[in-house]
Amino acid sequence: MKRLNTYITVLFGASLLFLAFHAAYDGIVLDEAEDWGVTLAQYFFYLALIYLIIPPLGLFLARRLNPLGWIILGSYALQVMYGAGITDDQPMLGVMPRLLGNLGVHISGIQGYGFFSMILEILGFAPAEPQKPTLFSILVADVNIVVNGALILLCLFALRSWWVERRALEAALVPGQLNADGSRIP
Repeated sequence: MKRLNTYITVLFGASLLFLAFHAAYDGIVLDEAEDWGVTLAQYFFYLALIYLIIPPLGLFLARRLNPLGWIILGSYALQVMYGAGITDDQPMLGVMPRLLGNLGVHISGIQGYGFFSMILEILGFAPAEPQKPTLFSILVADVNIVVNGALILLCLFALRSWWVERRALEAALVPGQLNADGSRIP
C-alpha cells in the first residue's frame, strides 16, 4: 500500500504540474480570464483556491490510508482529465454543452459571474470556442489525459486494496482477542 501511495503522490504531482501548464496557457495565451469576466490575477487566484486546497487535502488523507483521500484524488483526476485534457482535444471540443443541448438544456452566456463562471468552465459547461491548437497545447492535453487516467486507476486500485485488507483483518479477528489498541473484541 505504501508503494501504491508513492505512485499516487508522483502522479498527483505530475498532474498538478501539467494542470498549471494548461492554466497558464489558457490564461495568458488564450486570454480565458477575459472570456469569463475576471482579471488574470483573479483567474489564477480562483484556480489556486480550487486546486491547491482540496486535492492536496485528498493526498494528505490518502497517504494516511483514509479512503476519502483516494475518492477526492480520483474525483480531481477525473475533472482534470476532462477539463484540461478531453475538452482540449479538437474532436471532443464542447462535449458537455452538446450533450446537455441534446437533452434540451441549453447553457450559454456564463461569462461575467466571477468565481461561479470559473466553476462552470472548469466543469466543462462553457460553450466551446474553436481554437487553433499548438503543439504545446496538444501535448499538455494528451499528457493530462494519460496522467490523470493513470491516477484514477491507481486510486480505484488503492480503494480496492484497502477494502480487501479491511475485510481480511475483520475476518481474522476472533471474538475475545485484543484490538491493536489493547481493548477486548466482544
